[in-house]
Amino acid sequence: MPSFSVNHIFNEFIELNFHNYCLVYTDGSVSTNSAGFSFFIPERMVKYSDTLPQVVCSFTAECYAIATALGYIKSLNIKKCLIVSDFQAALCAINSTSISAATSPLILKIKASLFELYSQDIIIEFLWVPGHSGISGNEVADLLASSTKYSLNPSVRKIPSSDLFNILQNNYKQAWQDRWSSVAPDFAKWYRSITLTIPQHPWFINQPLDRSQIVRFTRLRLGHNLLPAHAFHLDLNDSPLCTRHAEESICDFSLILADCSALSISRSKLLRFLHNNNIMSLELTVILNYFSRAIIIFILKFFENAGFSI
Repeated sequence: MPSFSVNHIFNEFIELNFHNYCLVYTDGSVSTNSAGFSFFIPERMVKYSDTLPQVVCSFTAECYAIATALGYIKSLNIKKCLIVSDFQAALCAINSTSISAATSPLILKIKASLFELYSQDIIIEFLWVPGHSGISGNEVADLLASSTKYSLNPSVRKIPSSDLFNILQNNYKQAWQDRWSSVAPDFAKWYRSITLTIPQHPWFINQPLDRSQIVRFTRLRLGHNLLPAHAFHLDLNDSPLCTRHAEESICDFSLILADCSALSISRSKLLRFLHNNNIMSLELTVILNYFSRAIIIFILKFFENAGFSI
């Protein structure tokens, strides 16, 4: 929709629902190396923007914009004010009546400011608008917030500790990944061959599998299972060799799944099932990282029908 049409509709809505309200547009901007916030009051021709520490999240940036705007509203003696924001999460948090240890201190500051303004008969309303939709006031606030990335003045504003936790968590994950990528070649060789990067969550999160299925498939992924090759290392088996055929072959996951001649018919059925599910090979990195309930159960059944405990 053309910008002039969007603004015409928006202005009609404001005139109908918020007649005689002073509009305040707020915005926060966060990029890789910078962060800032702004507010714009077209009726008073007030434009304000400031930088924030680059580690802040978008939620904190928007809350700073609203909190700072409320302070200016009080100083300008505006009696009826509509704060327009395109950040729904901040507006929902302000509107929420629940308070917990996880509540941002900026939200508490905003609520305290609103209480003080209401006690002075200053009416504050909030309105969400979609971002980058062409509403002129919102676009001005967005440009103001984005312009802070060119500022050379470092921010000295306080930020919630939760923003630092995100940085610490990201650094911890990166350090863990660096360590995983640099360990000795023989360390966790099997698992590293199928897990090149540290996963964000355990593979079985939100998987509709029972505990037995999760345990057995995890054993296959780790290489710590009861198949003859590993059982032999644990002194649970007399031999690591496959007992399904005369050839002497180490009986591990790879042999059973892809090479054991005694399982050719069962393997053909498995391959057809995998092909029907868009898996075209028995590549271990694919099989053991394809977390489909149907495929996991079929693979477990393949081993069970072949007479192997996992």
